Amino acid sequence: MCKASYRTSVLIFYMNLFITWMVIYPEGTRYNPWKRDVIKQSQKFAIEKAGIKPFKHVLVPRRRGLQLILNQMHDCLDVLYDVTTIFADENGYPHDHSIPAPGLTNWLLKPRSLYIYLKRIPIKQIPTESHLICQWLYERYRIKDDFIDNVQSRFYKPLHDQDNQCTNDNTIDYEDNIVMNYVPRLSKDLPTIKQNFLDCFTNEMTKHCLELEQFRLFDVLPYAVLFYGITIYWIVGFSWYGLLSYLAVGLFGTIGGHLYMHFAI
Repeated sequence: MCKASYRTSVLIFYMNLFITWMVIYPEGTRYNPWKRDVIKQSQKFAIEKAGIKPFKHVLVPRRRGLQLILNQMHDCLDVLYDVTTIFADENGYPHDHSIPAPGLTNWLLKPRSLYIYLKRIPIKQIPTESHLICQWLYERYRIKDDFIDNVQSRFYKPLHDQDNQCTNDNTIDYEDNIVMNYVPRLSKDLPTIKQNFLDCFTNEMTKHCLELEQFRLFDVLPYAVLFYGITIYWIVGFSWYGLLSYLAVGLFGTIGGHLYMHFAI
C-alpha cells in the first residue's frame, strides 16, 4: 500500500468514529532558535517557494497535510482550533524566545506556566483549493509570528541595545541572533505581566481570557500508581506467564490494528 493510499485509509478510519479529534503541526518540526540551518531553510522556502516575507519566530507551514485532511474529512469535522502556546516561568513571565523552549525535564524540576491562545474557526470558513489554503495558512502563521514578536519585544530587550538587522525587505539576518542576549524588560509582578501580555494581542485576536487553576503533579499520582501498579502486578505477579501474556496482548493488539487498517477499511 502506497503512502497516499495509507494516509487516506487512516482518515477514513477517523471519519467512522463518533467523535474525532486530530492534531497537526503544519510546520513539520519545532521551532528552535539555535538550529540556524532549519531557520535558513524555512527562510529560503518563504522567499523562493511561498513568495512571502520570512517569519521571525515560527517556521513556514506546509499545506499538504492540512489540505488532505480538509479534502477527505471536510464534512466530518465541525471546527478547527488554531493553537498558539507561549511558555512562561512560575510567575507567569513569558519565556525568552531567543533560546529553546523548556523541555520535559525543566517542567519536572520546577513549576512553570503556559499561555495558550485558541482561535475557533468553523471548518466551512476554511478554503479547500490549494492556493487559497496556502494563503489562509500563511495568514494564520503571520498572526502567530506578530503575536510572539510583540511578546518578545515587550517583555525583553537586547542586552547591548541591539536590534535585529534586516538585509532587505524579504530576508532576515539571523546571524546577529547567535550572539544576541536578551534581558527582562518588565517587573515580574503578576498584574503587570497580565496587562502587558494582553496588550501584545494583535488586531485579529480577541481578548477573552480564562485563568486555570494550578496543576500539580501530586494530583495525578494516585492514578499513576493505580495504572503502573496493575501493570507491574500483571507482569511479575503471575510468574513467567504474566510477562508472556502481557507481551502477547501487546503484540496481537498491534497486529490486529494493522490488519484492520489494511483490510477492514
